[in-house]
Amino acid sequence: MPNGTITWHGVASNTVGVKAVEKYPNLNRPRRKFSKQSIPGATGDVIVMEDAWEDYTQEYEIYAGTGANGNAPIALANVASWLYAGSGYQRLEDTYDTSCYREAYFSGPFDVENHFNRYGSCKISFTCKGKRWLKTGESTSTISTSGGTITNPTDFAAAPVITLHGTTGTATLTVAGTLVTLPEMEEGLVLDCEKMTVTDSGGDPSNGSMALGPFPKLTAGTNTITWTGTITSVEIVPRWFKI
Repeated sequence: MPNGTITWHGVASNTVGVKAVEKYPNLNRPRRKFSKQSIPGATGDVIVMEDAWEDYTQEYEIYAGTGANGNAPIALANVASWLYAGSGYQRLEDTYDTSCYREAYFSGPFDVENHFNRYGSCKISFTCKGKRWLKTGESTSTISTSGGTITNPTDFAAAPVITLHGTTGTATLTVAGTLVTLPEMEEGLVLDCEKMTVTDSGGDPSNGSMALGPFPKLTAGTNTITWTGTITSVEIVPRWFKI
């Protein structure tokens, strides 16, 4: 599958004039964030590993053009517009690993080798966040009874989006042993454990609803979800990821 397709901010490369990705891309992985401290008189350093990863670069080799004389500048201008569209991190997918997507940005350069003004070839580089998000982690799981479970298929703790259904009142939620106290529980309360925010059903900030406890994570393997109080069911978008 060397002639694969890249989908960038929702637009496929083969719709903007990219004829092919010329070879399999390198399988790059991020560097884990960590700190170290040297202790006088001790052999080795004290290493503190973080649950975070640095950005890394994903490179592709592409060519564009129809073979018509003078077509290359036009074709490559379309590709440039596609690459530079949007700002900040955007969704990046390719057909070399269809199980996941990445969050990336493109800042250039876009330097093209012109082949007789008929085709252009170049390398394009995306700067990617360290996590590769599994598409299966975008699906919503509903826990209708306290004590239900959800299984993390990866080796990494995921920070889910949790939507709480129920009535106004007080409640507690326990996810994989992490207790969250909710003194102002309401219908449709949303805990985004990646962004560390709490919003109401209308999307407005509601951090006062969450009094005690860190934002929970879904650890590798089986995670048990329990609750007390006015919660009646829980919806979880797990956000599984791999490196």
